[in-house]
Amino acid sequence: MEQGDFSPENGNCKGYPTEWWYPLQKTGKREEVVELRKNTAQAKTICATCPDKVECLEYSLKWEPWGIWGGKDEQERAQLRWSKQVHLGREGRIVFKGIGLRDANGGEFLKKTIYDNDFV
Repeated sequence: MEQGDFSPENGNCKGYPTEWWYPLQKTGKREEVVELRKNTAQAKTICATCPDKVECLEYSLKWEPWGIWGGKDEQERAQLRWSKQVHLGREGRIVFKGIGLRDANGGEFLKKTIYDNDFV
């Protein structure tokens, strides 16, 4: 599957706010973090019964470093890429809470820094 080949035509995500699948912390305020976690949980719940879940996850392992795809977030997909030896077709860096910055393909950490929040 090439980049841009996948579109979840029958995806359960259609009609829901895009920001649920792309949580981005802006202020770091507690209320914002709580809302991001709630939206992420809702997105993953919606993905759980999606007819496109498997194809969506497969596509994202190769092409999407960010967001929730196939019910998996950035960290979960980076770990899958590393364990399955799948190389991301474009650059991306993922922040792992409490550990540091890691290439989206997994492997060694690029910068070991402690981050206080799940979303950076």
